[in-house]
Amino acid sequence: MNLTLIAALDEDHAIGRSHGGLPWHVPDETAHFRAYCAGQWLLVGRSTLAEMTGWFQPDHRVILLTSAAVHPPESPASTPITLAATVPDALDTARRGGAAELVVIGGARTYASTLPHANRLVITRLALRSGGTVRFPTISEADWTLRHREPERRDTSTGTAFAIEHWERRRP
Repeated sequence: MNLTLIAALDEDHAIGRSHGGLPWHVPDETAHFRAYCAGQWLLVGRSTLAEMTGWFQPDHRVILLTSAAVHPPESPASTPITLAATVPDALDTARRGGAAELVVIGGARTYASTLPHANRLVITRLALRSGGTVRFPTISEADWTLRHREPERRDTSTGTAFAIEHWERRRP
């Protein structure tokens, strides 16, 4: 089963603001994120789940990565939310549910804890400096190979340039 991290990073590797939310508005990149996540099993941290309330669709299967002993929050889109205490637990849950891929959608702590287990990355490089203070973990080229970089394009409403990269973990 594939464990894929998907994220948009600015030139400083920022993925968000410390008080929550994205420090940019790039609708075409958001559309890419939504299209990739459609119908997928998704792994998310508690803060990111709260920020994305209303975003999840009925065809998403959401796993909340949390060490807290809490009940799964209600989802307004009737999206089932399952709890997992560890990354291996989340992978096992998705595998038992028939998933071929588990997509990690944030936040920073969830990315950091799943990166050692991941075998794929889908990274959008935004040509901007947002001032965001929450960063994506370092992608070591000793561990990862860039398999494909889509041609840079510009967002149709903001003009922000971005390129989407597909990485795979190097095999030992």
